[in-house]
Amino acid sequence: MNKQRIAAGALSAMLLAAPVLAAPVSAVQVHAATPGITFSAPTTSSVTVTVDGLNIRKSASANSSITGSLDEGAVIKIVETKKDSRGNTWGRLDSGKGWVNLKYTSSAKTQSSDSGESTSAYSVKVNCRLNVRSGAGSSYDIINTLKTGAVVKIDQTKKDSRGNKWGRIAGSTGWVNLKYTSTTTGDSNTAGTQNQSGTAASYTVKVTTDLNVRSGVGTGNSVVTTLSKNTKVSIVEEKKDSRGNTWGKLSDGKGWINLKYTTKTTQQAAQQQSGSSVSYTVSVTTDLNVRSGAGTGNSIVKTLSKNAKVTIVEEKKDSRGNTWGKLSDGRGWINLK
Repeated sequence: MNKQRIAAGALSAMLLAAPVLAAPVSAVQVHAATPGITFSAPTTSSVTVTVDGLNIRKSASANSSITGSLDEGAVIKIVETKKDSRGNTWGRLDSGKGWVNLKYTSSAKTQSSDSGESTSAYSVKVNCRLNVRSGAGSSYDIINTLKTGAVVKIDQTKKDSRGNKWGRIAGSTGWVNLKYTSTTTGDSNTAGTQNQSGTAASYTVKVTTDLNVRSGVGTGNSVVTTLSKNTKVSIVEEKKDSRGNTWGKLSDGKGWINLKYTTKTTQQAAQQQSGSSVSYTVSVTTDLNVRSGAGTGNSIVKTLSKNAKVTIVEEKKDSRGNTWGKLSDGRGWINLK
């Protein structure tokens, strides 16, 4: 009997000394939220900048400080998106330099490095202040800048996803966009250069967005100042860049602006001159406005539907070099482009 009591007591002591096991703890999800701002999951995509001088901001807000800017046509990688309180979507650059408003971009294919082609070395002359990048495309980091008139040797060329030809500077890892250069040896490997000859002009335009004034014709030139939206300026000369965009020289001599981001407020005297008499029929390729005169600064009098056939009896060129045709019914003019 005593042995049984002793055994029972020992068992009780063992049970009392045993550790108490806690119930397993389930994982707790923590949600962080900021009023008025929604966050998206990280993503990676490439976009093309559709305006000249897109501001890079420190955070996803138009009120945030500006840390830099991007040229029109630049292809950038976005690794995260956010919506601000106004519903605008912002994208964070993979370079870590900040955020851009994606309203001013369009989707783009990631630049390919498979289109490289080896070439024999040749020399090119730089036609404007030109960025040297770490790869063959405008989304790569800027590692140096070449001055206008610099001559460099190219030992390899590649085309980016937009068809622009880039050249690698011999003896380095840097690349330049060859459309801003001209060959010094007559080699045909280089891309076209910017137009050097301009056309005299005399008219006033109103800026339709905050717009950079550049030291030359093209986004490859440095920004000298910025015009605010609705600013009116006088244009005294026109030139086309290598992409076909028409630029206007300011009358104060401070630089050039892309006329795509302006509207004309006074017509150039050349538009009032008589045109050339013609007689032929055209088919309209899109819904097209008929204007009271030869230029987009004139009022719209009616619209022609796509595939409509009309007879042209006179031609005129506007200040940008576009050819307009006068309708045989006398109702107005259409852009023959």
